[in-house]
Amino acid sequence: MKKQLLTITTAIFMAAFTLNAQVAPTIVGQGFTKSLVGIEVDGNGKIWLTEQGSGNNDGAITVLNPDGTTSPFMVGLPSAPTPIGELSGPVRTILLPNDKVLVVMGEGVQSSMEALLIVDKSGWTPGTPLPFTAIEQIIKIGDFTHAQGAMNSNPYNLTWDAARAGAEKRSYRGQPGYLATIDDADEYQFIIDRVFPHTYSDVTYLGGRQTRPGEWRWVTGPDGAEDGGKGRLFWRGDEQGAVQGNHYANWMSSAFQHGGRWDVSKVCCVTLFSYGIPQFSTSLGNGFEEEGVAGYLVEFGGRRPGTK
Repeated sequence: MKKQLLTITTAIFMAAFTLNAQVAPTIVGQGFTKSLVGIEVDGNGKIWLTEQGSGNNDGAITVLNPDGTTSPFMVGLPSAPTPIGELSGPVRTILLPNDKVLVVMGEGVQSSMEALLIVDKSGWTPGTPLPFTAIEQIIKIGDFTHAQGAMNSNPYNLTWDAARAGAEKRSYRGQPGYLATIDDADEYQFIIDRVFPHTYSDVTYLGGRQTRPGEWRWVTGPDGAEDGGKGRLFWRGDEQGAVQGNHYANWMSSAFQHGGRWDVSKVCCVTLFSYGIPQFSTSLGNGFEEEGVAGYLVEFGGRRPGTK
């Protein structure tokens, strides 16, 4: 799969210079076995490749030259499993002015993870990779960006808790924000018609949680104050369950799974997700990469129409 990714990417790169000409895809490099995740092209036609590594602090930045040869730029970058067992390491390389290189590091507990690494490449000699000690500056951004819920500037996937905190920091015309709740079919249709195109497919957090096994409540905004602060109970059970109290739910068919990573006992949070028209779904809420969390929906004030 890594080799296929490189083949597709370099084919697009080669075809970009021939406009509408018919071009057969060309493999200009292969054999990258340490989780190739990022590609950057410089002004000289060199391709900067970011490899996450295999989990043994072997992340690397490699330069693929136009003639197909490679020049290692950095080796020994942090690469380790995350607390949930996923591989994490360098995820992207960005070329900056004044011979600076920015390396974006993924999530993790090491001091250089969830950080931006600044490297000076002016003294680099192709063929001799720079060691980890060549890093000039480490800018820790994980704690701050997660706490702010800054989904657009955050290179890490967003947790439900960070989304809730981010929503509550927002306001509109004096009305406080909170993770949106969907209380009836009209409100759901308003969101579909006004907020999302019908081809939207990414995960968007809402203000609902599984507060007890099989007990799904809206826990944010005015709904969150109901039932003694437990939140509004709108669904009980799994796919065989039922709407509670004449409220509303519109679950997609795969929302409740039995077994595997997304087993119903492991998911916590309500989202909008679909490959067609978005429907209710469930999430681990921990920012797991494969969920593809795109952001969160903020509602302001009370349940007045048009305040999304």
